[in-house]
Amino acid sequence: QKVIDQIVKKDLNLEESIKNLKRCYKAKLDTGAFFIIGFPGETKRDIRETINVALKLFWKYKTRPHLNIARPYEGTALYNKAMETQTLKYHNHKISNIPTLVTLEMMIENEEFDLKHLNTEYKRFQRIYILISGINWLIYTLKNPILFTQTMIKHLIASYKQIPNIKVALTKTYIGVILFPFAIRRKNLY
Repeated sequence: QKVIDQIVKKDLNLEESIKNLKRCYKAKLDTGAFFIIGFPGETKRDIRETINVALKLFWKYKTRPHLNIARPYEGTALYNKAMETQTLKYHNHKISNIPTLVTLEMMIENEEFDLKHLNTEYKRFQRIYILISGINWLIYTLKNPILFTQTMIKHLIASYKQIPNIKVALTKTYIGVILFPFAIRRKNLY
């Protein structure tokens, strides 16, 4: 809540948002939430807390988290704040493994964090996200073995029809059903 109130200055009550996500989960509605890290004035602890909230919501309510890095585009309030606080840095984007930085050359860095730290935190987020997805898949499989088998076969057949190559079909099925079981939840299966 501190980052939302003091840094982003967005009129958003995190507790109320979480209550609404819980309501959606109980109603079997899919939800997603966007999280941004790397603001001027943010600390390493703030970044870690933001990521932890995103992962906690994914674990508890299956809210699909979308994690991004703050982008200080010229002419925006964020750019002006970064210029004012002298936290705007220029980078060769090829040094990062963060997919959202493909075209980003300007970054915000301060005495608390740099691109390397953001990259490390993003990788940590990805590892835990995949772990939670795997656990969700396991829970789903144990609760619904017949339905799961039917879903796997259906995905495998559809993938094979698109590209008649069994390796490709198996890979697409694995990615679509096992790595990202929230896609199955859209059918209210778990």
